[in-house]
Amino acid sequence: MTWGPAYRLVTSRLELRCPDPARASEMREAIIESLDRLRPFMPWSASEPESVEDKARLVAGWRASFDRGTDVSYQVFDRENDRFLGMIGSHPRCGPGGREIGYWIRTSHEGRGLVTEAAAAVTRAGLSEPERWRMEIHHSTDNTRSEVIPQRLGYTREGILRARERQADGRLSDSVVWSLLREELAGSPVMDFEVEAYDVLGRELELAGAQSAAS
Repeated sequence: MTWGPAYRLVTSRLELRCPDPARASEMREAIIESLDRLRPFMPWSASEPESVEDKARLVAGWRASFDRGTDVSYQVFDRENDRFLGMIGSHPRCGPGGREIGYWIRTSHEGRGLVTEAAAAVTRAGLSEPERWRMEIHHSTDNTRSEVIPQRLGYTREGILRARERQADGRLSDSVVWSLLREELAGSPVMDFEVEAYDVLGRELELAGAQSAAS
């Protein structure tokens, strides 16, 4: 079954779930912990810290967009202890057939390969949707930590978009564009990660790449 986006993605260490406003206070806590890291590269961080009520309203809007299938965001949790770790999304910002992945993780959990694991899950789930054939990752040319993610997953570096993003401090930064196509999925490092996907009713979804990887 391939109806709509996966509502839950499970990897060896993580669980990615559709947005839940009830976890807004935990998200706020993770953002406050990580503000020094987020502010140079995440324009939305300029308004942080926001109140728990504002965060809950924001997450409720994300959930509505998720249910409509217009924008896909996941809250990322540690499978072992259910701790909120960060966010990852698959956003319709790059034209028909494509989605752009964006992500952040709390600073206490950096350097463990968790973002790579989450991005692998979102990449595979996105390319499993019938109308999707291209996934992209964009990052500022200054953000060398983010650059590692698409490299590890076998994305192709396509080029640089000049003065693409206005950052939280007001400066314009260039963006590097990476992509992975559906036909490249089976032979990519994305397939090195174990991923299970489930729909809104909890039924397991068939993910792209499995048959080709096994043959």
